[in-house]
Amino acid sequence: MRRADRIMLGGVLLVVACAMALGFARAASNAELRARVATLFGPTEAGLVRTDRIVVKMGPRAPEFAAAAYLPSVSTITRAATASLDLEAGCLAMAVYFEARGETLDGQRAVAEVVLRRAKHPSFPRSVCGVVLEGRHRKTGCQFSFTCNGAMQRSKQLKIWSEALEVANYMMRGPGRGLNLTGRATHFHADYVSPGWAAQLVRTVQIGQHIFYRLPTASERRVIAGLDEAPRRELAALRP
Repeated sequence: MRRADRIMLGGVLLVVACAMALGFARAASNAELRARVATLFGPTEAGLVRTDRIVVKMGPRAPEFAAAAYLPSVSTITRAATASLDLEAGCLAMAVYFEARGETLDGQRAVAEVVLRRAKHPSFPRSVCGVVLEGRHRKTGCQFSFTCNGAMQRSKQLKIWSEALEVANYMMRGPGRGLNLTGRATHFHADYVSPGWAAQLVRTVQIGQHIFYRLPTASERRVIAGLDEAPRRELAALRP
């Protein structure tokens, strides 16, 4: 198991612990948790979850991963838990917390919407956690910087974290399912940066500090390929 994967797995398990302790997760059998971890990281890593305790093996070069070995026992955590354990909601909450805390409620839901839309699109990983953690093996870096820069191991503001979990559950299980705040967007960036990839997509809307983009249609891709700056702005103004 690569060091980067150990860090990612530790982060996800810490999310589970936080969600449970805050009352957003119920008791889950070890078999259930192992199955979820296996889906994300493979059967070998799933074996690290053992009876009545989440245990993660550590190498001497991964001290930042040590916290994951000291998670409370499953039986202890679940006494304070109420809702269903859901790693996917935990991963979505991470994206909301690290990418959109400080934004309006619509701004947070818009970021969650993009993650969920990616998980349903064939060009992206097939799970929410897969989308959030995408790129950890690539030289070009992670899709979401917080998954690679150590942010997940830092202390969270519990009130804001609990709000992020509420947004995640609203978008996955509540009225937010099927919400389209962003014009079918699959990408976004902060309005104070200008990434090169934006020129290859169609801008849809700005919500708060985030600008959203959707994938172009086949005909739009042909137009984009030959555009200079002026007509590109005209295409960016189109709305789906």
